[in-house]
Amino acid sequence: PEGAQPHGAAGAVPRPSGGARSSGARPTQSLAGPLPPRGGPCAHPQVSQTSDASVQAEPQVPDQAAAAVASSELRREFQAQRQELHRAFLPELQACREDLLAALRAAEARAAELRRRCTDAEREGSEEFETLRAHLRSAESLKLAVLGRERDVRVQLVGDIDDLARRACAASATTDGEAMLAFVRDHFPHLRAEAETLRARAVSQAHVDVPIDDVPFEARAKAEHLRRYTVMGRVHHAKDVCLWRLEQQRRQLLVEVQDANLCAQHLEVLLDRYAEELANVCYFCSARFSAGAANTRCTYNLCTSPHSGRPLAADPRVPPQLWGAGLHFWVPSSSSSSSAATAAAAAAASSAASAAEARPS
Repeated sequence: PEGAQPHGAAGAVPRPSGGARSSGARPTQSLAGPLPPRGGPCAHPQVSQTSDASVQAEPQVPDQAAAAVASSELRREFQAQRQELHRAFLPELQACREDLLAALRAAEARAAELRRRCTDAEREGSEEFETLRAHLRSAESLKLAVLGRERDVRVQLVGDIDDLARRACAASATTDGEAMLAFVRDHFPHLRAEAETLRARAVSQAHVDVPIDDVPFEARAKAEHLRRYTVMGRVHHAKDVCLWRLEQQRRQLLVEVQDANLCAQHLEVLLDRYAEELANVCYFCSARFSAGAANTRCTYNLCTSPHSGRPLAADPRVPPQLWGAGLHFWVPSSSSSSSAATAAAAAAASSAASAAEARPS
């Protein structure tokens, strides 16, 4: 038929898509060419389009499954990351945001407090300046009033004197006889009286001294007072430091004195114990303990009677190794009287026994 392409021509069958190429579709039909239609030449294009659609639809099934699996994995990963973001990062960021907002509010409150304090300081400074200016204006107005009054009085006197001098000059310039007669008779006494009055007023004017050194420089005085106050503050601080050091030294010395008193008390107790320990006497001869007596022999510790020379019974209060050894047996001085009485009783008993033995013989 017309329009039919030869077998094996390029573009006889549309090439499959990328998914069809990857799935390994067999291109046998493209090599053999399209089959001739049964229904005539008009049915050939429909058969070729149907076969191409079937060829392209077969490899799309695995691609859809893979896309579904990938979409499911992507959805799971998205959900996991979203949960991690909401659980791990957003709470900490929210806490940081709250801290930043709190710091911002604190900074704004601090700035408002600073502006309020600056406004108060400015208002106080303006009030102080207005007070100083009012004092200065008061002193200035008072002094200017006194000076103005004195100036007005003197200006009036100068004007009166100038007027009198002008009239006198005008009278002296006349040449008419009648005018001279009228001047001598009428005007001269008045001019002389007025001149004397003006001279008296000018001489009697008191000199009013308006001092200008007492203008109140209150700002300068306050600055000087502040400087002195600063110096006095430094001096007081140095004095406080010195007094505190002295107080610390006093406390340290007091602690040292207390420690010394404790040591002295301990030494006193120790010396008393030493004195008690060293205040011993000999059990036999009642000799007091001393270095010289400790190195001598006891003439009473011979375990024999000093009168008859017979042996005496051993005293249980004396150690056996010291009995009859000729050594001193030191006992406390409190028990010296009892030991002496015991020794005297023992001596009396031995003498009585020796006397009783001597009688029968």
